[in-house]
Formats: sequence, structure tokens, C-alpha cells
Amino acid sequence: MGSSTLEKAIKSLYMYKHPQKYIHCLNTHYIESFHNTLLLYVDKRIHYGEKTYEIRTGLGILDWNEHVDRPVSSEKVFRRVTLTRNRAPERVLKPKTYSFVLTLWDIYCNFLSGEIGRDIIYDRGQDGGLEDDILQESDESDKEESDTEN
Repeated sequence: MGSSTLEKAIKSLYMYKHPQKYIHCLNTHYIESFHNTLLLYVDKRIHYGEKTYEIRTGLGILDWNEHVDRPVSSEKVFRRVTLTRNRAPERVLKPKTYSFVLTLWDIYCNFLSGEIGRDIIYDRGQDGGLEDDILQESDESDKEESDTEN
């Protein structure tokens, strides 16, 4: 089940459907765009635990996948005081929808109500749940902080 979902996700990517644009690495704006989106969720200046980092990275990936190649709603010509001759139009993109947040919320509520099982949310080979890992990480970081204070 998981491998078919992963395969479907990979095959739906723009990069998978149009590999000719990436053969000679001439087009890097997708990588830069992804990196900028990821930095909104995973700031470089903050240290995250392993599971928290995975969750935040996953949210960044969901955000980028939903909003990559957003259609242009209009073009706007900005008049700059210092560059009066430069009147190149700039694209104005349609606003982000963040529909992935509603999907995640529905999954979470269905999980709490018991409509979907724990095996769908977590890896089947995992002993504890995600909460256990996050709590364990926070306990470990508390121990490290107390060790450095002594």
C-alpha cells in the first residue's frame, strides 16, 4: 500500500513528467523555490528533534507540492522612483489555498474518533507512536540541558 502511494506521488511530479528540462540542469528555479518554501517550516537557526524535523519537512513538502506552478492571476507594472524606465510587468500569482491543512485535520479527527486505525497513521513495524518519539526526544533534550548546567 505504501509503495504504490509513493510511486503514484513520484510519477505525478512535474520533474518526473518532464525530465528533458532537467537533463542539463539549466532550470534551477524549482530547487530554489522548494528550498525557500522549506525554510518557512524548518528554520536554519532553530534546532529541531528528529521527529519534529521530519514533521516540519513533511509540511513544507506538502505546501510546495500544492502550490508549485500556481497560475498567474494578473500582471502588475510597478513604477519605481529610482528606475523610471524599468517598467517590466511582474506576475501576480493566485493566493495559496492550503487545502492540505484541511486534509490533515480530517485525517487527525478521523483518527481520534476511531474511524481510521493506528496502522494507517504509523509505520506497522514501529513499536510506539509518534507521540512517544516526540516525548522521548523532549526528555532526552531536557537531560542534555540538565547535564550541561551541572
